[in-house]
Amino acid sequence: MIIRQSLKIKVALTATLLFLVFSAGAGYWGKKYLEKSIRESVYTQQFSFVTALAKGIDERLELVHNALIVAGGNLSPEIIAAPDKAQRFLDERISLLSLFNNALFLFSPDGKLLVESPAVKGRRGRDFSYREYFKKTVATRKPQISEPYTSTRTGHPAIILTAPVFDRSGSIIAILAGSFDLMGNNVLGELTGVKSGKTGYVYLYSIERTMVMHPDRSRIMQKDTLPGMNIMLDRAIAGFEGSGETTNSRGLHALVSFKRLKTTGWILGANLPVDEAFAPLVAATRYYAMGLVAMTCLMAGVIWFTMYRLLTPLATMTSFIAQRQDRAAFMALGDFSSRDEIGVLAQSYSTMMHDLESQQQLVRNSEISFKALADNAHDGFMVVNAGGRLVYANERASIVSGYVVDELLKLTIERLVVTPNITAVAGLPPDKQPDIAVHEAEMLHKQQHRVPVELSVTRIMWQKFPAALVTFRDISECKRMSTALYESQQQLADIFEFLPDATFVVDCSKKVIGWNKAMEEMSGVCKADMLGRGDNAYTIPFYGERRKQLLDLLELDQREVLALYSQVKSQNGYITAEAFCPALYGGKGAYVWAAAVSLYNSAGIKVGAIESIRDITGLKETMLQLETARTEAESANRAKSEFLANMSHEIRTPMNGILGMAQLLSYTSLNREQQGYLDSLQMSGKNLMTLLNDILDLAKIEAGRMVVRHERFSVMAAISDAMVTLQSLVDQKRLVLTTEYDENVPAYVVGDQLRFRQIVLNLLGNAVKFTDHGNISIKLHVSQNGGEDVLIRCGITDTGIGISKDKIEQIFAPFEQADNSLVRSYGGAGLGLTICRRLTDLMGGRLWVESIEGQGSTFSLELPFLLTADNDQGSEEPLNTV
Repeated sequence: MIIRQSLKIKVALTATLLFLVFSAGAGYWGKKYLEKSIRESVYTQQFSFVTALAKGIDERLELVHNALIVAGGNLSPEIIAAPDKAQRFLDERISLLSLFNNALFLFSPDGKLLVESPAVKGRRGRDFSYREYFKKTVATRKPQISEPYTSTRTGHPAIILTAPVFDRSGSIIAILAGSFDLMGNNVLGELTGVKSGKTGYVYLYSIERTMVMHPDRSRIMQKDTLPGMNIMLDRAIAGFEGSGETTNSRGLHALVSFKRLKTTGWILGANLPVDEAFAPLVAATRYYAMGLVAMTCLMAGVIWFTMYRLLTPLATMTSFIAQRQDRAAFMALGDFSSRDEIGVLAQSYSTMMHDLESQQQLVRNSEISFKALADNAHDGFMVVNAGGRLVYANERASIVSGYVVDELLKLTIERLVVTPNITAVAGLPPDKQPDIAVHEAEMLHKQQHRVPVELSVTRIMWQKFPAALVTFRDISECKRMSTALYESQQQLADIFEFLPDATFVVDCSKKVIGWNKAMEEMSGVCKADMLGRGDNAYTIPFYGERRKQLLDLLELDQREVLALYSQVKSQNGYITAEAFCPALYGGKGAYVWAAAVSLYNSAGIKVGAIESIRDITGLKETMLQLETARTEAESANRAKSEFLANMSHEIRTPMNGILGMAQLLSYTSLNREQQGYLDSLQMSGKNLMTLLNDILDLAKIEAGRMVVRHERFSVMAAISDAMVTLQSLVDQKRLVLTTEYDENVPAYVVGDQLRFRQIVLNLLGNAVKFTDHGNISIKLHVSQNGGEDVLIRCGITDTGIGISKDKIEQIFAPFEQADNSLVRSYGGAGLGLTICRRLTDLMGGRLWVESIEGQGSTFSLELPFLLTADNDQGSEEPLNTV
């Protein structure tokens, strides 16, 4: 009964399992189809919803903007010029105030707030020209809708709509603007109440990733969705419009749709959670699974009952066969775990085959032993019968030939191996078979290429018949290695032969074993005449005698090397040197540079040495010419500096007389016209004297006669003196001059006070000269403190005309300015910054500038000073704003 039931249960389980797999598969693909249909339907409906919503927002924005533009057209220059009238005009725009829940604004063309409604005390005249919406309106002369910004009235996120107001000539006389508070109810605020489905929502994004509107008001104006956090939003910002599936920056898995607003370019998005979209499908899947379980149970019962009726005769026959077997023989076969009808039949068959198996066991054992030996051998084995056909081949033979073993047994030896007499040897009687020695041959691979092998043939008996055992070994790798070695040696020889430098090689006995083409050309001795020669014969073409060459000096001490060569250097086993070879080029001689190194084999044993030689005669001559030119240039430069210094002294003497006479003349009675002439004379004389002093300083620096003095002085006092000198000019231009000192700036240092003050005065004077309005600041702090010395940085920043990037380094060149037109506008010879840079370098410091054209410049001076023993930091009061 157990045997009959076991097979029935297996068949019933198998059929039930097939039914379950088929049903589950059908349900799975049905679910996939429904999921696809639902997704496409949601995509279509949600995108239509977003499109209609975007269209409505565009229409309302255009309507509100048009109302603002129409109101701006009613503004006259008289109303704009009178603040009270303008205030009354805005207050009476009740309809506009209801649309713009933040405020209405009227700006002047330069960005000043004229009036606003509702009015807030103290805001008139505030500058809003820095706002991006104002800049775009003025630049384009067209109405604009701004990006979200923080309102200075409420502190809330807001957007603003602008409408330029023009006079009859087409010039902008004012800008009318209306602002939405994104936290309130308005054209955009209504979006926070719009839903996509039950739990979905809509939101509005700018292409700069700024949140314009969102149900979560705290996210408005945030840029918290970085690239890569929401793939579909990244596509929408790049220009995509449509629907898709994504996971947003908050981890919500949703179906999303995007539509771009025509008026602003903002992106309107709608999110519908995937859980809500596919909720009906989840419920349907659950009901389908419950029904499938019930149907599976019913199907299993029906199949088991059917199999019980069908397999009853087979069970009866199986029982009959089992009763006719010998029980002892049956038990000797072993333990069969299967208890069904097929298992019983297998046991009966095994019993009947037991005797036959015993008879063939000895034959199988011998074949197994041979095959085990052959299959695990590194060499290939093939047995060839008298007809030349293969009757056995091992696994190695299969690997080398590319054929599987069954394919090999269908081939003849002539088809597989290119070698004579194998078939003849196998077919001859044993006493007449000749021996075939081990030799090389080729095996024809299945892929139609030949494999080099080393093979041997041995006479054997195979299954009572004469045969030949062919043993072979693949030598492809050995062939490739031999070829590669030959090619490598040939390439090395070619490289050596065509080296551009003259090169030769000697072995350990100092016999020449290499002499390349460049060496033949340099020495005039051909390779055939030099190879194999020893006893320093290779030095004769260079020196006309036998002597030590550079490679011979690898084993000598340094003193002997220095006696024979110049410019000797030895590093990492290499030795290089220069020498004059009098025998080269037919006795004309030449200067050469040589490099030598020892050669070692793989065991680290020295086997010789190699030396390369290069003709540097031309280089030597060029270096001599350069040295002569340098000496002449230095002499000319000294002459120029002396000329400038002498001329400065010579011109300064009459200039002092001119200035003295002009001063005496100023003490006399002069009319207004004469006084004007005298003022011009004195100013020109002072400018010329300043130029002469600058030229004299530059000449001293270039001549090396400028001496840096070391004296105790106060850095802050030196800066104060420079400020006092320029105070009248600062007051005249109504500039604001401020200073800022760090607390750790030492009160006294040791250095050149005069040169430091000269540099600061020049830099500060330039700042005042090129700044027409604004402020100039001086910042002093310690860059580095080493205990006995200190590195002080002084930065002078102005709001002047600035310097373009391509002119920054040019201003430090003598007689150069950033723009030649500046000479006409501001004066100056262009020597001040040159002298400052030279003095700074002379004092061991550095001077640089950072500037933006049209916005100002910052000159930074960094100088090292020594600290005094009685130095007290912060002992002097910092300077205040001037």
